[in-house]
Amino acid sequence: GRRVINSPYILKPAKIRDLKKCADRLQLGGYAKVGKPGIVVIEGPEAGCKQYCPMLQDLGWKYQKVQGEQQQWGVAGESVDQLRLLPTEFRVLGEDSMSELSRICREAGLADFFFTSLKMHNSASGIGVDATKEIGRKKGGKK
Repeated sequence: GRRVINSPYILKPAKIRDLKKCADRLQLGGYAKVGKPGIVVIEGPEAGCKQYCPMLQDLGWKYQKVQGEQQQWGVAGESVDQLRLLPTEFRVLGEDSMSELSRICREAGLADFFFTSLKMHNSASGIGVDATKEIGRKKGGKK
């Protein structure tokens, strides 16, 4: 699965550590753009994506919203790692890195998902697609 999560701000070092700690524990890769606004893009096992925000809430996070989600189906025998479009490691980007995160998502083939989730126009491909969707192959495949 994949999620784009928006927060009004991600500034405190302890909160930034929480993002990475929770992602690592749930085997999620992706990126966090800290500052105002805070943007998190995660990818990994669907169960981990579903648990990520509640885990952050348990650590005292109050303001976060899942702006977009995707589930990707693979064929039988295909691992989650084979379906990933982002690195398996969770990485924290700086406060002035929105264009870097946009570039990363564009290069990974996630531009429509990223921009539509944030209700932004993706000039590279026109208006995006529905950010909440399932994609992939269903030939006996599993999530």
